[in-house]
Amino acid sequence: MKLLSTSFILLLLLLAGCNNANNQSSEPSQNEPAPESISYQQINESRPFNFNRFELEVDYVDRLSYHIDYVNLENRTEARIDDFDRQKVTGEEAFNQLSPHFREMSFDENTPEDDVISEVLTVLGLEAPYKEFKLEVTYQDGTEVTYED
Repeated sequence: MKLLSTSFILLLLLLAGCNNANNQSSEPSQNEPAPESISYQQINESRPFNFNRFELEVDYVDRLSYHIDYVNLENRTEARIDDFDRQKVTGEEAFNQLSPHFREMSFDENTPEDDVISEVLTVLGLEAPYKEFKLEVTYQDGTEVTYED
């Protein structure tokens, strides 16, 4: 009986010693994102860009095109990229690719059309000449603007 009690106590001590996984260090780990980063899940909780919808289509010769769809409404967020290689990136992966570029964009509904087109091409690394450029943006105040070239 004494052996059973001793074994039970040792088992409890061993389990208590191994239960330190719930203790969290006050030091940030290297895997944590930087405080200014925005996650796909958090996007519905805030409006990190000056627009709620960004739909871009740039057509080039030889049936090449580049297409971006981004929508951030109260109950849904969608992001999609169709690139030149006909590769489609959607969801969180697309948002993670677009987010840094969107943060660089400084235009608003009052920016001249040529400046918006130039900024979008530059920030996204797209080149002229293209056959057609079409961008539809819905700003946070609800203003919808279409930029075409």
